[in-house]
Amino acid sequence: MLKIIKIVLAISAAAILCSCESRINTVENNSPEKGTTEAPTEVSSEISDIGEEQTEAPTEKITEAETTEPKKAEKKHSDKKTPECIEVPYLSQEKYPTGCELVSTAMVMTYYGYEIEPLELIESGYMETSVVEYKNGKLYGGDPNEVFVGDPRKNTGYGCYAGAVCKALKKYFENESCIAYAIDDCSLPDICDKYIDSGQPVIIWASINMMPIEKSEESTWLIDETDEEFTWLSNEHCMVLVGYDDEYYYIHDPLKDAFTPYKRSIAEKRYEEMGRQAITFVSW
Repeated sequence: MLKIIKIVLAISAAAILCSCESRINTVENNSPEKGTTEAPTEVSSEISDIGEEQTEAPTEKITEAETTEPKKAEKKHSDKKTPECIEVPYLSQEKYPTGCELVSTAMVMTYYGYEIEPLELIESGYMETSVVEYKNGKLYGGDPNEVFVGDPRKNTGYGCYAGAVCKALKKYFENESCIAYAIDDCSLPDICDKYIDSGQPVIIWASINMMPIEKSEESTWLIDETDEEFTWLSNEHCMVLVGYDDEYYYIHDPLKDAFTPYKRSIAEKRYEEMGRQAITFVSW
């Protein structure tokens, strides 16, 4: 009997021992070991997060750089002069095919508060006129620096130069708070710096559509008072300079339209060919 009990106890102990070993093995199998993927996965996740932060930061810097460059370009562009033109009332010379000088003068006078019709300077006697005609077989006419030559209402008229306009305006403004004067020997860029930037429109002489200036014997006559030979420059045209930018001058062209753009280089050339004639006003 005792022997049987010992056998039973031995079997129970063996069973308990096996169960304990199984539990130990199970715990050991479930415990993380070096080289397992669980712990490295957490590290890898952290590295991945750091990597994302590092890649996101440069991305933000690149984006900032990309958006900053256009801003700099825009700033550079804004430094250029823009066509901020002087708002001079525009008049057409439709009724005065050869009266561009009178029409341009009327535009600037109106800007300074002196509303006037283009012909008023002549009709009221402020500007003298002259005709071109034959005398003793020779062609005589007036000096356009002193008088208006021809009829501004006809295609056969000629016109006048800055001297004649200044002479007429001196009479007109005799008792007014305004004067007009010729700008002597001044380039168009200098005119822009000195006058246009100060809000003073300037009457200038160039050519129709900025075409080349021409001379011809048909437009050559002797000055009435002096017998001095004079040749009228064909395509002569008077306009009002009201603005400019890096590429163009903006001009009230009585033959075309307000704020007509003309390339700077060609306008400067025609202006030079016409002897740098220009007039501005001062009002107080």
